[in-house]
Amino acid sequence: MRPVVLMGLLVAACGSDEAGLRPGHALIGPEGGRLDGPDGTYLVVPGGSVERTTEFFIEPATEQPSRFSAVGPTFLFGPSGVTFSPMLTIGVPFDSMRIPSGKGVDDVKVFLWVDGVYIELPTNRPKSGDRVVAAAADRLSYAVAGVSQDKVK
Repeated sequence: MRPVVLMGLLVAACGSDEAGLRPGHALIGPEGGRLDGPDGTYLVVPGGSVERTTEFFIEPATEQPSRFSAVGPTFLFGPSGVTFSPMLTIGVPFDSMRIPSGKGVDDVKVFLWVDGVYIELPTNRPKSGDRVVAAAADRLSYAVAGVSQDKVK
């Protein structure tokens, strides 16, 4: 399945991709759209976030955080080096079996690599049974679901 832009909305389609984009990449214009990436990751670009059609992507990454406990794989969201307004929504998967003892699903946050460090983003609380957490971001970079190491319930 490859992402294709159709009337401003991103949809998954089988077959050839006229834009020549790889899986996990999509062209999204000023009207906004959504990119579904690997392992349940996603990116929502609201209308007005970009002035012209832009290539967005989500790719698996090997970057590993150290100041918090990662509870899911790391992904690179792009393009980087751009500030978006309105903010985008990024979703990253987590594995509940990797949540440290004394912590729970409500402690899982989205961490985004900004200026050489991972910062914890205000994160939407996952719905029961969900294995993806989401947060608003004004830029794209490495992102991972994690749990802060500073406090234990």
